Amino acid sequence: VPSFLLGLGALRFGAQALCTAPARIVVPKAKMQIAHSRSSGPGGQNVNKVNTKVELRFNVRAADWLPADVKARLIDDNSNRMNKEGELIVTASESRSQSANMDSALRKVQELVDVACIPPKEREMRVGLSAVTKRQRVEDKRRTAKVKQSRSRVEY
Repeated sequence: VPSFLLGLGALRFGAQALCTAPARIVVPKAKMQIAHSRSSGPGGQNVNKVNTKVELRFNVRAADWLPADVKARLIDDNSNRMNKEGELIVTASESRSQSANMDSALRKVQELVDVACIPPKEREMRVGLSAVTKRQRVEDKRRTAKVKQSRSRVEY
């Protein structure tokens, strides 16, 4: 599981974080809105001159390349990364290179989509106790009551 996804509920999917289905959803770069800006951090004069930070945006609700169930999970899991217009915003500024940050941002978006394409496990809810279990419970209670009653003081 990628480290930046741990806060997204990716742990509920277990160790598997990528789609293993043969029909893996590939994020189309052409559908992304790409913006570059100046990055913070180390880099000397490079920081002040070059726009190395990459910001990728795409409207999840309008993404025709995503199935409806994946869209819903993507919106639920990443509500903190979305704006009011429904755009998912992913930034990358780890590297001093614009192309490396572009690759990093695309990889992040791909990992978010991969996590969203895994359907959550169906949990079985316990309905109640069976008749046999209820009978055993009552018998255990009677047995315990008899044991405790036998410990009481005997009057002569």
